[in-house]
Amino acid sequence: VNVLFPIITDRINCNNLIYNSKITSINWEDLNVNSIRIDILYENIEEINDKEKIRILASEYGVEGAVYKVYNDKECTNPVITIDNKEAEFVTDKNGTIKLSDMPYGTYYFKEVEAPYGYELSDEIIEVKINDENSNLGVFIVVNDPLKKADLLQKIDTFTKDVVSGCEFEIYNDDGRMIYSAKTDSNGKVQIPIIYFENGGKYYYKEVSAPKMYQVDEEAKEFIAKYDEEKCEWTLELIEVGNDRKTIEQVILRKTDRETGEPLQGCEFTIVLLDENGEEYVNQYGEKIYLVEKGVTNEEGEYVIKDVPYGTYRFVEIKAPEGYELDEDITGLEFTVDERSGDTLIFEVTNTGDIAVVAIASIAVVSVIGIIYVLKRKKVNSIM
Repeated sequence: VNVLFPIITDRINCNNLIYNSKITSINWEDLNVNSIRIDILYENIEEINDKEKIRILASEYGVEGAVYKVYNDKECTNPVITIDNKEAEFVTDKNGTIKLSDMPYGTYYFKEVEAPYGYELSDEIIEVKINDENSNLGVFIVVNDPLKKADLLQKIDTFTKDVVSGCEFEIYNDDGRMIYSAKTDSNGKVQIPIIYFENGGKYYYKEVSAPKMYQVDEEAKEFIAKYDEEKCEWTLELIEVGNDRKTIEQVILRKTDRETGEPLQGCEFTIVLLDENGEEYVNQYGEKIYLVEKGVTNEEGEYVIKDVPYGTYRFVEIKAPEGYELDEDITGLEFTVDERSGDTLIFEVTNTGDIAVVAIASIAVVSVIGIIYVLKRKKVNSIM
């Protein structure tokens, strides 16, 4: 059965506002039986306990221009028909309000068919019940229409060239007031609601937190908002922001003969970054990430690497010093650079008989932490 009703366009003041999940009942003054006002608010609200906050939202976040159709069934296939034999269709006013009156008792379903400027269309179906208990009440509805957002910036790991998620940014206007904050998503991007920004206006973004292995760049950087006002589409090019890993001062690779103590010159090796699964890291471009792609120990048996980024690495010897041969059973020696590494990490390989002893020492001021690995090693002559 189709339902017939007209539209009321005058505004009615409210009192005794009570919040309950997404639906809040509001007692209205001077309201006839079977009259109803529907306030549509566009804001992602998880929990609000303060009644005053609801009033503020009602006045500040009501959005004009949302078009709703009303249906008799939850599947929204049986539209309500108005007195002039048209499908019931309503547009929120400047207060985000739809006002109806002389509503027959029953259950109705509101579906958005056209989103307001700056918002994405919602697929949420809003159920409204009119009965003896609420026939003279208003219905206050919070609708989670997503704001139309645009990519502002993308955070890139300067070491791996991959994106970085979980970096938090704050956006400020030219007066220094923070107007938005967000974290980089799985694509390393910060998205901003377009309608929060004045076209051509000057704004600033500032990083306030990052995953623990990264440095935080707290310098505020300027950008100018640019978008197509008619289409509400962002036209500013994506800003690429480098994210530097924290570093330690140096890693020293040291190769010596344990029996003689003599340094071993000419050891060739690579040091490759590992991913969280312990596999060699391959970035989005299919590239392996090397700390050292090819290194050779000097006449002192050392190789020094400065400003070493946080991460887990694998050392692989690719050519033995003269007089020694590689052990094909050795697949690589792993070590981690992080906040526990101190200023200098010493990676020392010495040999005695057919055993290679690998010690990793972390040095900060006078403290030393050692981890010992024992691996078999072949030799060509009796020097080692």
